[in-house]
Amino acid sequence: GQCRIPEFENYDLDVDMNKPLPRDRFPDGSADVVFSEMACEHLYPRDAWLFIEECHRILKPGGLLRIVVPDIVRGWRLKDPDWLSVNQGVTRNDGTIKDQYKSVLFGHNHLSLWSAEVLKTVFEVIGFQQVSIKDAGQSDHAELVDIEQHWRSVGRQVAWAESGCVEGVRP
Repeated sequence: GQCRIPEFENYDLDVDMNKPLPRDRFPDGSADVVFSEMACEHLYPRDAWLFIEECHRILKPGGLLRIVVPDIVRGWRLKDPDWLSVNQGVTRNDGTIKDQYKSVLFGHNHLSLWSAEVLKTVFEVIGFQQVSIKDAGQSDHAELVDIEQHWRSVGRQVAWAESGCVEGVRP
């Protein structure tokens, strides 16, 4: 997207997350950190799973993966009024809680539903270790603290309210 993170190679339209990553550009064990924000929900579940497997493949042992998705469970629990207001403006829904969630699920070209718990489980099954759920902006790893950029378009409170952040380490 438009947000570039200093000291990271940034990929957007030049990488198709629906396909295996090109091995000539992304060899096995070649990356220290992989970060994906607000992207997996635009994939069908099978393709998101395969993308996470590819991240595992390209990470060096000890490498870090952090993925951020809209967390439907977190959003439901918090029912943050700022998040609801921003979402209503973006999707032009009727403002009821039902229509708010319907718009979150289907109004942004989302193809799958996520929660941090589901994403954490996928990480663990694929083989990541030290898997943890974090709030947006928080991490046990200095290079991942405040790495998210989604807040620039929706505000920090909204990003915090809707973001499910999961990180893990490749053994």
